[in-house]
Amino acid sequence: MNKMLSKSTFMHGCQCPKRLFLHKFKSKEADPYDEQAMQVFQRGTDTGVLAQQYFPGGVDAQSTDPYPGFESAKRTAAHIQSGEEVIYEATFIHDDTLVAVDILVKTSEGYDVYEVKSTNGAKSQHVQDGAVQYYVLKGAGLDVRKFYILHFDPRYVLRGELDIQGLFKATDITEGVLENQKWVADNLTEFHGLLAWGQEPDIAMGKQCDKPYPCNFKGYCSRLNPPEPEEEVVLDTTIDLNQDKLNSFQSKLSYPLYFFDFETVMFGVPVYQESSPYQQIPFQYSLHVLEHPEAEMRHYEFLAEPGIEPRENLIHALKSHIGATGSILVWYQSFEEGRLRELARDFPQHADFLEQIIQRLDDLIIPFKQGWVSSEAFGGSSSIKNVLPVMVPELSYQELTIQEGGTASFVFSQLAFMPKALQEQTRADLLAYCRLDTLAMVKIWEKISSSDKFSIKG
Repeated sequence: MNKMLSKSTFMHGCQCPKRLFLHKFKSKEADPYDEQAMQVFQRGTDTGVLAQQYFPGGVDAQSTDPYPGFESAKRTAAHIQSGEEVIYEATFIHDDTLVAVDILVKTSEGYDVYEVKSTNGAKSQHVQDGAVQYYVLKGAGLDVRKFYILHFDPRYVLRGELDIQGLFKATDITEGVLENQKWVADNLTEFHGLLAWGQEPDIAMGKQCDKPYPCNFKGYCSRLNPPEPEEEVVLDTTIDLNQDKLNSFQSKLSYPLYFFDFETVMFGVPVYQESSPYQQIPFQYSLHVLEHPEAEMRHYEFLAEPGIEPRENLIHALKSHIGATGSILVWYQSFEEGRLRELARDFPQHADFLEQIIQRLDDLIIPFKQGWVSSEAFGGSSSIKNVLPVMVPELSYQELTIQEGGTASFVFSQLAFMPKALQEQTRADLLAYCRLDTLAMVKIWEKISSSDKFSIKG
């Protein structure tokens, strides 16, 4: 079986021939998948099953087999022979390569292939996937007419029951698939030769380890060829200020000052009314408030209850926490502004309030992005994760259980399925992470506003 390729192992080889070799001959060396990666795999599987309703009434060639294989290929041939119009997991073998297409549809002019992807569009790597499948199907004697990627339609909005025909959109990639047939044949020759040779390729780690997907043998390769210890580079932590520019920036602000940050979650298949595939749904915020320069900082926060539509409750909480006047400072304004505009669109009854917030937004990243506050130790980045350790070294994300937004989004999506004790701890972790985002802004603000050369409107 080691010489048999699949679409997945073919793509492994395209990413890195060593990954293909290790998958075939040293699979036990693979890194264990973490929970988040497993959820990504499961999401793809669930999307494939859901998409079958786009062409209902078909037969499943995989049947009860855990994976498509020789038996699936036999069943596929029997279904084609009997004239079945729609076949799920239709399996074919050619040139020592096995592929299973998600949905095969018989037409009066041949067969159309639909490969399901849990994305909002067809990507370049999907064309390569399709090219491998087309090569095998044609080689196995199937008359393929068109090849489609069946993906989510980002314009779809959930209103009432889920509409499968509206949720999915088919993009024709036949032209790209045909253009890549020689590329497939050449690579198959190379990969079969590699597997027949049986010698592990000597390939150094590099960019291919993470593109287009993270390789699950990075741990093995790191142990095999430990990187040379790099000479420690000590960056200059001196902070340079353009006081005139800072004065101008800060003179436009007015008290009370609000330091504000959202956290969001995305679902491929919308779970909330008036939401779209992979729309960023705000489920949490943190808000620090400074009424005037000598005032004690106040903090407010909101975290949605699991399993409950979060957005309108979040809006009501905002109304109780944000006053009618004062500047609202964020870090990377386009993100928060985008979410607020979506909230105004989806909840028009609150649009006036949300529009007023948008008009009061100011971006604390600007002094750093424009170089008015600069330091070699920022590493050329204006990300708050790079700025904070230099500006306020006593604050750190490293001490938190949740240290970045992607993890926050993931754990919130799993919150409803956790036992109560773990759910309570996870909520505390989420609140701590989001709270540090706005506290970091407060402390950075204090650093850059400590000069007496400017004043803020009160």
